[in-house]
Amino acid sequence: MTAVYAVAVGLLFTIGCYQLLGRDLLRIAFGIYMAFNGVNLLIMALGTVPTGAAPFAQLRGPYVDPLVQAMVLTAIVIGFGLATFLLILAARLAQARNTLDAEAMRRWRR
Repeated sequence: MTAVYAVAVGLLFTIGCYQLLGRDLLRIAFGIYMAFNGVNLLIMALGTVPTGAAPFAQLRGPYVDPLVQAMVLTAIVIGFGLATFLLILAARLAQARNTLDAEAMRRWRR
């Protein structure tokens, strides 16, 4: 893993964790999405083959393990669905209760 990937993963994950500490539901949803993308980038960076050879065939050239790419693509789609669900849930809560403050929502009674 190169230093650029390491810095990018650390930055995405740090921003995501910082956003998770907020009280606003939109910030929390954004933080989850940022941390999720940081983990995806970490998996992609770790999935490169350091020898530069294809993992299953005797071909030349720089290659990346296709299984990792398929898993990260699936994770991106799932993350997008999760982010959409969280944003719609936050919008419905804001419409019903006129607030996005997580601390105020914690005090609600059924």
